[in-house]
Amino acid sequence: MFVSIDGIDGCGKSTLVTNVITMLRDRGFSVVHTREPYCQDVRDRIARGVDPFVALSLFLMDRDHHVADVVVPNRQAIVVTDRYGLSTAAYQGYLLRDRLPDAVAEIRRLNNALFPTPDRSYIVDVPVDVALARIHRRPGTDVYEHREILMHVRDNFLDLARHDPTVRVLDGTQPPAALSRIVCADILTEPADGGTDKQAKNK
Repeated sequence: MFVSIDGIDGCGKSTLVTNVITMLRDRGFSVVHTREPYCQDVRDRIARGVDPFVALSLFLMDRDHHVADVVVPNRQAIVVTDRYGLSTAAYQGYLLRDRLPDAVAEIRRLNNALFPTPDRSYIVDVPVDVALARIHRRPGTDVYEHREILMHVRDNFLDLARHDPTVRVLDGTQPPAALSRIVCADILTEPADGGTDKQAKNK
């Protein structure tokens, strides 16, 4: 099973990923914890700041390695990734809005054509002021952690969810433990096709 958790910087996404993985492992499931960018050199180049088209190319190249190295080989486990295609569409779609027609939708379509679609996709949503308050409590700021960018990116995330009923939007202002229980229960819900998401247990 493949699960992605996305959202703006400071939404609490990484805390949620850690908590959900702990809860699933405590229940006896085999869980793989991963994140994007996957490759350290890509993380370093993005952190230094690059042209948005270059960044998009780096993210897609990085995702190709990520899928081949982690997602595909671990299909019998539950793979939980901190960021995936929704983040690329939301962030790069905003940064390329004046250079690529319908940028968010085009990047989303490209990602869906090239890479596996997660079995569960979640967007952790919080007001931008809440996200910025959290960001300012930690050291350092990256190139995306600014009010104007986060406001537009949040709108992009919510628009992506409106156009894709398989993407679930979560209230990131809830207590972390409560939100983790909601996600964990949803991950373990039987899919509509009659299969089971519980095949990774005790593997």
